[in-house]
Amino acid sequence: MTQLTEHFSQEEMGVVGVEQRLIDNALFLCEKILEPIRAKFGSVSVHDGYRNPTHNAKVGGKATSFHMFEGGKAAADISISGVSFPT
Repeated sequence: MTQLTEHFSQEEMGVVGVEQRLIDNALFLCEKILEPIRAKFGSVSVHDGYRNPTHNAKVGGKATSFHMFEGGKAAADISISGVSFPT
């Protein structure tokens, strides 16, 4: 398993074998968003990170989804045990 940061891997972010720019976006997301969330709340489970165009379409994602990691944007669907998010 290839780590992006201490607690998040390329595998769980969906960026194994992709272009470096996509890995860089995943790294930024992990460093600036996911690691601080983990530091505050505890273990973070990533359910969906980068989506290639085929996967994004299959799950009904918008063509402009941040999960596509385009234009410096990135997203991850996460859950944290014992923490609920507003819907």
